[in-house]
Amino acid sequence: MENEAPDTLERGKEAYQNALETNGKFNGGAPDLLDIDTSSEGYRDFGDGFSGYLVRNVSSINEINEMYHQTFSDRYPENSFIDGSPYFERDGKVYWYAGGKGSHIYYLGTEVLGILRRTDDEIFFAVENSYGGGNVDETPPWTEQTEFSVVVQPDGSWKVGKLTVPD
Repeated sequence: MENEAPDTLERGKEAYQNALETNGKFNGGAPDLLDIDTSSEGYRDFGDGFSGYLVRNVSSINEINEMYHQTFSDRYPENSFIDGSPYFERDGKVYWYAGGKGSHIYYLGTEVLGILRRTDDEIFFAVENSYGGGNVDETPPWTEQTEFSVVVQPDGSWKVGKLTVPD
């Protein structure tokens, strides 16, 4: 888009990398953000399909959402954790499931290509994820296109809006 400030794309690329890192930390247990007791004493099996590790420094999933929303906008419902994914509440405490989404073995990388469109308070970027067999096998390379957005806050700061995490 011709009207964009020259650094908008660079800021978008930085925001995207930060979004992936932050999302990974929260969905992977965030040991540097959350005090998760991964010892055998911290593990609980409730016998109803729920088992996980105690998160010691929060008392509700809402507190985790507040931390997450320092980076992510609450505009998109998928930017909020709900009971059972990957955290759940039992007996006034929060637990983290020890497991989750894996990575696609053919994932090679991601590139923010450019700005797709802009609304009054949101900028949408084109993202391309690259895949291929590499050292695994002879699978030919392929790409997929996704969108990423940032929500421009009233003070001009950015929060992550729409994010599709590469497989």
